[in-house]
Amino acid sequence: MATGFRPKYERTIELAGYSSEELMLLAIEASKSLGWQAGSIKRDKSDFYTPTSFRSWQEKVILSVTDGKEGQLLATSICTSMQFMDWGKNKQNLNKLTATMQQLQNVHNISPTEADTANKTTCAYTPEEKNTVIAHIRHFYGGIKGITKNIVSLSGVEILIVEPTSRFDCYTLVTCGAGASVMPVPDKATPSRCEFCMCMPPTWNTEDSWPIDWLLQCVSWLQQGDSWLACGHSLSDGTPLQDDTLMTSMLLTIPEERDKGAENCQLPNGDSVAIYQLVPVYTEEVLFKQANGIIPLLDKMKNVSYIVDKHRENTCRNFSAFEENGDSSISMDEKANASLRSILTIRKGNMATSLLVYINIALFIVMSICGVSLLAPTGISIIKWGADFGPLTLTGDWWRTITCNFIHIGVIHVLMNMYALLYIGIFLEQLIGGRRLISAYFLTGLFSALASLAMHPETISAGASGSIFGLYGIFLSYLVFHHRIEKGQRKSLLYSIGFFVFYNLMSGARAEGIDNAAHIGGLVSGIILGIIYLLTDRFATKKTSTLFISITEISFVLIFTALFAGQTSNLPADFIEIREMWENGTMTPHDSLYYNFQSSVIKLQLVHRGGIENTTENYFGSYVRENDILKFKIMEPSWFEFKPDLSVFKLEMDKEYTFYIEKLTSSKMILTRGEDERFVFRKF
Repeated sequence: MATGFRPKYERTIELAGYSSEELMLLAIEASKSLGWQAGSIKRDKSDFYTPTSFRSWQEKVILSVTDGKEGQLLATSICTSMQFMDWGKNKQNLNKLTATMQQLQNVHNISPTEADTANKTTCAYTPEEKNTVIAHIRHFYGGIKGITKNIVSLSGVEILIVEPTSRFDCYTLVTCGAGASVMPVPDKATPSRCEFCMCMPPTWNTEDSWPIDWLLQCVSWLQQGDSWLACGHSLSDGTPLQDDTLMTSMLLTIPEERDKGAENCQLPNGDSVAIYQLVPVYTEEVLFKQANGIIPLLDKMKNVSYIVDKHRENTCRNFSAFEENGDSSISMDEKANASLRSILTIRKGNMATSLLVYINIALFIVMSICGVSLLAPTGISIIKWGADFGPLTLTGDWWRTITCNFIHIGVIHVLMNMYALLYIGIFLEQLIGGRRLISAYFLTGLFSALASLAMHPETISAGASGSIFGLYGIFLSYLVFHHRIEKGQRKSLLYSIGFFVFYNLMSGARAEGIDNAAHIGGLVSGIILGIIYLLTDRFATKKTSTLFISITEISFVLIFTALFAGQTSNLPADFIEIREMWENGTMTPHDSLYYNFQSSVIKLQLVHRGGIENTTENYFGSYVRENDILKFKIMEPSWFEFKPDLSVFKLEMDKEYTFYIEKLTSSKMILTRGEDERFVFRKF
């Protein structure tokens, strides 16, 4: 765990046989595969930014070529935020980088040294296995008998040559025997055995042995090396394939234009032998693959024939994996000092998130200036500023279902919610856009308020968490169903976001004072809205997409209006009383008084709604009822004081107090004392 002002961690990376430039290319590819965002990419120095996580806002990983030390790369991970402890994240970043580079070193330009090949033993198929492979080749690649020339290598591997046919106007060269060697593949999804094939034009001179030599070279690497091969890997010895071509490498692809199943041969023991087609490629094409991945390269090579053409056009001519423009990067100090500032800057791609954060913070500051407590505001003060409170919301103040999503109960509350909003906003806005993000905030906020009113209408509900859970719901929909999100990144985000949602829902279920109903309402509505956004993006055109989204948003508002109207019917009588007290300015700062008679004991409960959590106090006393007169005295605790209707109600232990019963039903008790004191209790 690193500490300090912007803690960092450094490591020197070396891989046998790799130059500094090759290490830089490999590190760039590894960083991109980890989902890190590129800052600048240069020959001597590159930098990447890790995603935001629960333990850190972000880290910057700097890759530098060490002067005078060929074959070394200095990797540095440093926090971009103004923090003093990294919780082990910087070291973890470099561990991930190193491990990924070691995995990827098998993918490019494999060329074992003599030391690698020493004392290696070759394997051979059993007669049954060999017959199975030959039968597979005959079935998918062409008949062998009578038209095949057998070339046997020192390792015992045969090169089978199938002559051109009416269907395949080319020579097909296929190895038989390479698959006897088992490769140390990293997972079960990757075949551990393979053969190679190559297609030559019908004009190929069979006396020209370079294709056969290359096939045997590939077999030698497979048998004698400690590496593994898979589709998308490239092989090279660093020299041109032949004197009359500039191609330097062989790219492994699946066989093209063959029947389904040609790419895999099933051995009698159940093992699968993959058949990889060798396609000659230029150095620039290999570099492009390292920098961008195999899929973009294959897309560039979509018009390149699988039949070898030594003189074809270079699809990545003049490509450079490095940015030579020195003005394109931002210095580390600039990034570090401006990391939080850049997140909160209202700009394209981050406009909606920053705007919502500023609105919430600005309103909280205004509330504080106007006298609302920073740490523990009273329930009355929160209600005055627009919190959701059923007796008022359902009796005319419908607008509270909107304003409650911007009101916060104390500084801790607003900071926690704004952190969560920033965390989800910087991801989600890139997927759905700023306009949708703002709409989603309002729409899911409405349904979070609706859920809160349905579950516990007498609770004072405030905070952006309902809307934030809605945004998390949308993001979860995209993580589950959106194919454009990189698989590794999607898995990581799905785990972290899913854990965040689950943990907070479980915490809300156990803790008092957390409006879990609002969280669930926001989450469910967000998931539904996210699925609609996804379907629209996938199947609608740009023109119809805007129309469909508008219809969806209007539909959400109409559904909310109908459900809200349903909740306003058959309201409890005390809701009307609380409304009258609110309008008259006589509503107690203590939000709820409860009573319960138990034999000769009366239990009184005071619920004070202040701060994030409610405070509940219980008091026990003996009582005697004589018609409309109620006499009782407190036994535990020794005093009981609150301020309903602007008067003081104080009960001392062992002192009898007399009240007039104005109303006593199965659900409500109203007591008066004198001309000015009136207390409304509800049954619990």
